[in-house]
Amino acid sequence: MTIAQNKVYRGYVARFDGTNLNNLGDVRFMAGEQMMQLIALGDMGIGFEATETVQPTVGLSTRDVATLLALADPTAAPFGKVCTSLARFQFQEKGAAATGHMVVDSPKGLLQVTDFGCNDRDQQGLVANCTYHALTDGTNKPLAGAGSSSLTGTPAVAQAFRRGPIVWQGSVLEGVTSQRISTGFKTSLSPYAGIYPTDITVDDYGFSLEIQGTQMQVLTGLQIGQVYKLSSAVDVYFQAQPNGGIPTAYGTAAHIKVSFPKGAYRVTNPRASGTTNATLGITLNCIDTDNGTSLIPTITLNSTIVVP
Repeated sequence: MTIAQNKVYRGYVARFDGTNLNNLGDVRFMAGEQMMQLIALGDMGIGFEATETVQPTVGLSTRDVATLLALADPTAAPFGKVCTSLARFQFQEKGAAATGHMVVDSPKGLLQVTDFGCNDRDQQGLVANCTYHALTDGTNKPLAGAGSSSLTGTPAVAQAFRRGPIVWQGSVLEGVTSQRISTGFKTSLSPYAGIYPTDITVDDYGFSLEIQGTQMQVLTGLQIGQVYKLSSAVDVYFQAQPNGGIPTAYGTAAHIKVSFPKGAYRVTNPRASGTTNATLGITLNCIDTDNGTSLIPTITLNSTIVVP
């Protein structure tokens, strides 16, 4: 390893098979290395170290949520965006000219949505987290950096969303302070080309909705922690927030809707502290409780918001 003159970089637009993912909050690389470390009998410390496998991933957060959901649809196989040509993570050198930047490229991989949500009147708006599983194509490394590179795309805030209403079994759930949807994906990697994985399989999922709020009346007639069956659907909305304006009207087809047609829910962790409002949580898992099978919610982009 040769260390050159120190240069300072900042994150930039990410690209997945030619599609830009913009308005990023952060980018986090995780090596996922598994090491062989050996200690000889009689020695007091490690005397041998070698790489067994490297399973690199990249975690990203973005407010470009509609683009991410369209690009890496979590509700249908393959449960994400399969990148077959190039995933690129870009870093802009501060004060550099057009080609003085750094990129990290991946020849193939899978981009998956981890979760998305926001708080009520959150100044950051709706944020999604996603994970890119980097793979080798048999020739190129899963992640490889290159300096003196040019950048593609322009950082911009193309769209934003805020917390919208939740229609819970036919009624608007009042007092919600946060709402977050998780996908619960679990994956496995195999086979390997040397130390790097060449393929990834989605083993299972578990879609859930986490709600925090001040609606203590929810406790009426319910046992804390006990599981209950939904009697009808739950619709979760995220309201479009245009640049330079006020939130988009409910009747305009610009919002994000996530519908849980069936499920099992429970009330969790009521609490009160000092002079602040008492709060509680609601966890809803998307399950077909009539047939005992897994279920996936429906995500609709450019939806209207319908409240009773």
